[in-house]
Amino acid sequence: MSEIRNRIIYCGFGSYAGRPPPIGGFVSGTRMVVESPRFDHTAFHLNVYTHPGDGGPVGRLVEDLRRFRESLRACPDHHVVMMQIGLFQGLYREWPLARWARRRGKRVVLDLRGGALLDFLDRSANALQRRLFASLLRTSDLALVQCRSFLPELRRRYPDVRFEWFPNFMPHDRRIPRTAPPFAAGQRLRLVYFGAYTTAKGITEMIEAIRRCRAAGVDVELHLAGEASDPELARRVREARDHGVTDHGRMRPEALWDLLGGMHALLFPSTHWGEGHANTVNEALMAGLAIVATRHHELPFVLPEQDTLWLDADDLVQSLVERISFLAGDPEFVNRVGESNRTFLLERYTDDRWIPWLESRFDELSRPGA
Repeated sequence: MSEIRNRIIYCGFGSYAGRPPPIGGFVSGTRMVVESPRFDHTAFHLNVYTHPGDGGPVGRLVEDLRRFRESLRACPDHHVVMMQIGLFQGLYREWPLARWARRRGKRVVLDLRGGALLDFLDRSANALQRRLFASLLRTSDLALVQCRSFLPELRRRYPDVRFEWFPNFMPHDRRIPRTAPPFAAGQRLRLVYFGAYTTAKGITEMIEAIRRCRAAGVDVELHLAGEASDPELARRVREARDHGVTDHGRMRPEALWDLLGGMHALLFPSTHWGEGHANTVNEALMAGLAIVATRHHELPFVLPEQDTLWLDADDLVQSLVERISFLAGDPEFVNRVGESNRTFLLERYTDDRWIPWLESRFDELSRPGA
């Protein structure tokens, strides 16, 4: 297959588009297709965060269109426009750009990130936003969907649109050998959560579960990496420092990886309505950690069924206490599933698999006459 380079105009509209993530992490997923040896789009041509815009939404839209026209003029041989979309409230900006690209003879690929899409359409989108989204989909040649669980419903609602699954994945330079030491009998169990501190991520339940476990004599500690935007939740995190909880705050990726290297298991009791294929999950699997999580949203589709300790969503605190106590008393299980979880990740969610897959789609769309 002939080599095609520099043929993608890349526009980022997701919450992490073109800038570091707010809470550390390794940012697996679409941002790492920039490492493709054949499709080089290492620079965003348009990024919602590169300019504030003047005059509110209208001013930002005008600036978007101006910059986008400049990109099209500067890259006449770029056949495909790829638009990463993670914040669906901004459809008024993406729809005219996609239409403009099609009028200029470009192929349009939508990269629908995150787990908020169906919830947005069914909960908070108004009639105009729903029509804009349907029109945006019909304008595209291909719509990539991060959440595999969404595909049946999206295909039912929009039968004339081509949807394909494109999950988050680990890039090659982040596939670091497992560094977590084996968990031994009599050793303290070290648990971690990293990401945003919100009630929907189960922060308060985790803190209470650790308190109860320690009160019952379970030797355990919880490490948090991130930050809370809610003052009351931030206060509760601070107060938990005297009860087996260590708050590391925001961490750079390298420091976070070092932290994960000393952990035994991830706690992820998320009830977040937009929980998709979380980078946190990929990175914990990569680190060889046991996983304690809820069967919520996309999580059952991206975690190993047999080796994940699933939580009872109706009684998260007690369920966390039971799973933590089990892990503390069974080092053999912790070590076995840590190894199998890493294998699970390497067999399914790596750039070796997903970058060639994406390149084949670009090849198809870039081919003359396609």
